[in-house]
Amino acid sequence: MEGRTALASTGRPARVADWTDEGFPEVLHERFWAELPVREKSRVLRGVDAWCMPVASLRRYLEELADASPDAPPGASPREARLVLLNYARCLLSGEAQARHIVAAGLVELQDSLEQLWPHQLPEELSRGLLQALVQETSPGIAGLLAAVTENVARSSVLKADYATFERILEALEQAPRDTEHAHLTALCECLVAGERWLLLVDAALANRALDPVLPRLLRRDPERLLDRLGLILTSPQGLDALPAMARLLRGVGDPALGVLQRWLLEPRHQRATSAVKLLAATQPSRLLDSLPQALPSWDWSLQDLAIAELARLGMQGTGSAFLCTVTEAHPLVVPMMLDQIGLAQETSAVPLLLEIAAGQIARLQDIFIRIKAIEALGRMRAKEAASLLGDFVGLRNGLTYAEPAGLRAAAEEALALIEDLPSSAHLRADYEALEKASLAFARPRRYLRVPLSAPFAAQIEGPQAAPARIHTLSLGGAFLESDRRLSVGEPIRVEIRAGLRRIHSTAVVRNVEPSGSGIEFVHMEQEDREKLRRLIRRLHRK
Repeated sequence: MEGRTALASTGRPARVADWTDEGFPEVLHERFWAELPVREKSRVLRGVDAWCMPVASLRRYLEELADASPDAPPGASPREARLVLLNYARCLLSGEAQARHIVAAGLVELQDSLEQLWPHQLPEELSRGLLQALVQETSPGIAGLLAAVTENVARSSVLKADYATFERILEALEQAPRDTEHAHLTALCECLVAGERWLLLVDAALANRALDPVLPRLLRRDPERLLDRLGLILTSPQGLDALPAMARLLRGVGDPALGVLQRWLLEPRHQRATSAVKLLAATQPSRLLDSLPQALPSWDWSLQDLAIAELARLGMQGTGSAFLCTVTEAHPLVVPMMLDQIGLAQETSAVPLLLEIAAGQIARLQDIFIRIKAIEALGRMRAKEAASLLGDFVGLRNGLTYAEPAGLRAAAEEALALIEDLPSSAHLRADYEALEKASLAFARPRRYLRVPLSAPFAAQIEGPQAAPARIHTLSLGGAFLESDRRLSVGEPIRVEIRAGLRRIHSTAVVRNVEPSGSGIEFVHMEQEDREKLRRLIRRLHRK
């Protein structure tokens, strides 16, 4: 009867060839549904037999409803289309295998309709019903179709930033039974967070907007892969710009990622250890500080310098004592920075060790520059125990010459002036008081007074990539220089400063880079150069 009705609408009788065509019954089926009154279609599609409607007919019907004008009847609206599609999806839980198969295949084809009707977020009922059907399905063919629908929904949810739906899918798959019958669900779960989709999640978490709380929970599933990705980003030219967003994300992920970073501090792979230092310093520096005694001896100079510079910059409580535990095992070019921080932190328990270093009694720390730094630290702490030793440095002679070099004697004289508080050294104390007062404006105390130069000094960056430079600000601890050569944070350089007839040579490390120039820290100088610089700074300051 249905066939006759459908044929009557074509205006011609059926031919024998029509009936022998394998696709003809399907044509009749679609014509029947196309000519069914809207009220009847709605009644069927809201009931348990919704699966009977051919997908092509259902698609056309949904499109008509979605495109309906605002003054259309109540039953012809996008809302009706959503209700129809929701009820159609409920047939996935039907007891009839044929119904489940037809609806699963239909939903694969109707993915574009799903995205059109729910452009932002799928209803929870639809995703939960789909996942329930997927987990309990026993037919391999139907399960394969349901897996395809699930993958489509997961991909769409990530692209639409509907991370709650994506998380719901993963949780359902993870909670499925772990047996051979459900092995395909485990494989599907792994597939959903593989490759490009994982990168999209990481990029979304680092985007310049409020962090969706679901993203840290999603990325917590594989912290090593997350950290490898962040480490790779950090190696790019603009990688450090993303560090605040990375820290925000890692605080959300919590222990799973931070624990891995602590293990990476001991990694033989240099890139991983470097990433761990940078990320922990930005996220939870206390973990970096706690790991320092175990990790520092295994690091090379560049990694030690990075970690110590970051911790010194942050100036947390306990930094001085941590440096005290490790300073004798640190690289000689890192030791001066550690001694400065010990002095600034007023770590009085370090006085005995500082006295040994100042006296040159520790073989690997006998460099004059390191001894000068130990003397300065004793002066900053006003360590009265050091007065006798410092007095010997200032006045002790070997015949007609002094026993100690001029740079060390000058440092000892200044430290002694701070310790003994004599009237004759009032000007030295005034300089230190001015420095302490200036430091109040900064999060980290200043180690030395900085002198802005009205007329920049000429300088030369030495080595294979030699380049001229101009010094705009100068101190005993470093300088701010401008150069056409591109410098990067953490880069070691050799610098010659030209002040009149003076030539002052130093090994330095780039600490920060700005459009107007770069801040460098002097990590080593010969004592003659240090004394030239000290005298120059004093003369400039008194002007």
